[in-house]
Amino acid sequence: MSENSTAMTLHESEETDKVIRQHACMAGGATLLFGVIPGTSLLDVASSIAILYGMYTRINTHMHVAFTKNKVQSIAKMVGANILGNIAGFVLARVGMAVLRFIPGVHLAAAVVDAGINATVIYICGIMYKNVIANLQGSGRTWTDEDVKGALRNAMADKSKIREYKKEAKQRLKGADYSAFKAAAKEMRESYENDPDLDKSAT
Repeated sequence: MSENSTAMTLHESEETDKVIRQHACMAGGATLLFGVIPGTSLLDVASSIAILYGMYTRINTHMHVAFTKNKVQSIAKMVGANILGNIAGFVLARVGMAVLRFIPGVHLAAAVVDAGINATVIYICGIMYKNVIANLQGSGRTWTDEDVKGALRNAMADKSKIREYKKEAKQRLKGADYSAFKAAAKEMRESYENDPDLDKSAT
């Protein structure tokens, strides 16, 4: 059975792009927070999965996709578990930043750099998901969440496409710093609290 209804309008596409950037900055803010607290790397990972879930839920709203909570969670977990290994250099970069976090005098700077890395990763996950859904909606055939997962796995394995997404992320996140990450985290927290349709037990 098809999970889509109607295609996005230009306004909805722009709003979806805004959602992706907001969640990317929110991820950066979470990484920045956990980056200055020793022993919180697992919380950082958990927050990234929760942010993916929230981002995909909101993208689905703009793209008229009716996935259940469990389906969105499953997609978010799959992407979260596989994306870093498919982005050249990001794993080593994050490991390097994790090590630097424990060195006095440079740990805060390392956390800021790590926040930028995670924001880029989440942005890539968002724009990739948007494009996969758009392609499926334009295919003229029926599709399910399993088709989305398969298309996302293929997208993550496409190195040239990942490089394009990285360039786009660099442009869209240009100027994002500590204040931007902090502001996005506050804005999204307030937005989540006021959203009656979002299942907050998963975020």
